[in-house]
Amino acid sequence: MYEAAPTSSRMRCFALTSRNGALVLEREDGSPLEGKEALAELVAQWAEEVDGPEPSKDSLAFTISVPGALAAGDVAGGLGQMLGGHRYAWRLEELTLPPEMTPLRS
Repeated sequence: MYEAAPTSSRMRCFALTSRNGALVLEREDGSPLEGKEALAELVAQWAEEVDGPEPSKDSLAFTISVPGALAAGDVAGGLGQMLGGHRYAWRLEELTLPPEMTPLRS
């Protein structure tokens, strides 16, 4: 009988967010997560730290688009305020839009 590992949903979430390890994620403490092996190690570490009831398998992914550039420190600070007490991984992606897609400003 095959039994799925309890951390498989976390691994799928990290794989999706990091484009299967191709993009570097950043932990809540600012340390980088690079590659599939690092993602798998983090998921295994979190599984070992579970004390008490099994944590929720729920996950949240969202994209925020803002005009202009954001400093990584500002993003990390905001996420820390919003998600304090929770574990998370994130990435900051700067997009350069072609001129025909640049928002008009009044």
